[in-house]
Amino acid sequence: MLKCYSRAMEFNEKNIFNAIKHVAEWQALGIQLGFKKGELSIIKYDSRSTNEAIISLIDHWINNDKNASWKQLDNALQLMGERKLSDSFYCGENLTGTARGKGEIEDGISFCIGM
Repeated sequence: MLKCYSRAMEFNEKNIFNAIKHVAEWQALGIQLGFKKGELSIIKYDSRSTNEAIISLIDHWINNDKNASWKQLDNALQLMGERKLSDSFYCGENLTGTARGKGEIEDGISFCIGM
């Protein structure tokens, strides 16, 4: 199975937030993305709202994990049972092109990842 991600969904803080802003448990997502409980406690303590905590989580993740990607986010959401959220950034077509890195698309409108 291929999952394809649209060029419109560049890998950046805003698009990631929009993809996961309705996640039921942001701390569970953090665990799936490799955060330690202590790191999540600090984010929770420093945040005044759930949205602020999610933004802090995203910021820390993409700036400190060199492997942060749509695929990693998709896998984390799948492990949490958050299929609807995972599918929110899936374009539903088998399109061509490959991702070179965060926010970069190589020749093509989208990129696909074999599942």
